[in-house]
Amino acid sequence: MKSRALVLTIVFAALLAMSTTALAATSTLTVQKDTMLYDSGGSWADKNYGAYVSGLICREGGYKNRIMLEFDTSSLSGTIAQATVYMRNRWTEATDANVTVSRLTQAWAEGTGIGTVSGDGATYLTYDGTNNWATSGGDYTDGLSRTVTTMRGAYFGIDITSMVQYWIDNGGSNKGLIIVNDAEVPNFDINPKEDGSGVRAAYLEIVTAEAVTLTVISGTAAAGPYSSGDDVAITADAPAGGMIFDQWTGDVANANGVVDNVLASSASINLLADATVTATYGTGFTLTVIEGNGSGDYVATREIPIEAAAAT
Repeated sequence: MKSRALVLTIVFAALLAMSTTALAATSTLTVQKDTMLYDSGGSWADKNYGAYVSGLICREGGYKNRIMLEFDTSSLSGTIAQATVYMRNRWTEATDANVTVSRLTQAWAEGTGIGTVSGDGATYLTYDGTNNWATSGGDYTDGLSRTVTTMRGAYFGIDITSMVQYWIDNGGSNKGLIIVNDAEVPNFDINPKEDGSGVRAAYLEIVTAEAVTLTVISGTAAAGPYSSGDDVAITADAPAGGMIFDQWTGDVANANGVVDNVLASSASINLLADATVTATYGTGFTLTVIEGNGSGDYVATREIPIEAAAAT
């Protein structure tokens, strides 16, 4: 004899799946320090470019030109969604340059040199005009390989999200970044903040999720603070005598939040904006399914799927 399934329908309320987007906020940090380390077989290695008004060059070969930038990230906190450093290419017509962007591990002085021996700022040999780098050309780690496409007079961006997050998570670790080209050509040069032309120098664009609130009525939630896009655990309070948990109501499937399972007393809500959810309760009834599946305690008027056991 063939087995068959029997589904008994009492009442069922369906929730439609939604496509939602978390809110985000964008902020911009202007470059605090910028300079270039320059070496060409021993020449120029003792020169500082902290006040250089011409382009800061990025190339690596017979000529070694490395760009160093530093941004004040002390105001940032929490988890960021995106961090991109933008620079303006001064002269190169068009190029796809492979570069490595690394986190500097040694604090450095910008200096006042204009391609001169100033004695007060970083050079290819020193980090402050006096004290040597552990390795000539800068002390750095955690390189990010990137390909940049640039055109003359245009801005281009490099993703450094993981680097900025490291700075946020490890207070006092931000000593700036260094950009090293993989080759002598193609190369590019960027506008320094001292060029005086009115052109915007390097800047860091930060995208963060907006702070949101969660109110849970007749229940509790995992500790905040919360940001848009967070998944937060929610738990209904224990029901009063003779009652059982029914479902979550409120911002359970809209632009404010989406609960993964409204029928579960312990669930998770994906926060998209300020949200309020309520745990509801009802009189409990017991359904017993003999020779099948679906037994349990349920609230009246709930649709319950049941299935007959396979025939033997």
